[in-house]
Amino acid sequence: MNPLTYTVTPTGNTVTFTFYSSSAADTDYVGLFQGGSQVGSWVLNNQTSSQGQSATFNVTAGQPVVLAEWNSTTNTQFFSIPGLNPDGDQHAYLANINAGPLFTGSPAGYYVGWEDLAAFQGGDFDYNDTQIIVTGVLATPGPTPGVGLAGLAALALFGAARLRRA
Repeated sequence: MNPLTYTVTPTGNTVTFTFYSSSAADTDYVGLFQGGSQVGSWVLNNQTSSQGQSATFNVTAGQPVVLAEWNSTTNTQFFSIPGLNPDGDQHAYLANINAGPLFTGSPAGYYVGWEDLAAFQGGDFDYNDTQIIVTGVLATPGPTPGVGLAGLAALALFGAARLRRA
């Protein structure tokens, strides 16, 4: 299981997701949150998207974002911050792929592999259920954002905003 938490910060005013691959039986979508609110809608259905298909989000440069996956089959959302996930586990794996593309014509950026089931739902944590490339961000691994009062406040704000949408 991936023990890392990532701080993902836009380098400009757009973030782009490019579909790479999927091995999930469930239907998943990916999305983006900034400031505790969803940016745009869920995109890139893992059952119908084709390799290279992309979606772009308008964001505020320099303000951290949270990457997200929604398993519509189980109606479960997962985030790149473990403390926001229903099982508290990390459901995203990020790797910088600036050194080389994953497929012909793929952009350089960050590979993101998702686990679309919680541990209590039988998740195998192979991080290949939905696979995308994210561009327009800088991702740095670090400690869980829940460390310290600022991190707790951010998690509380994000969680309250998430509950209001439900």
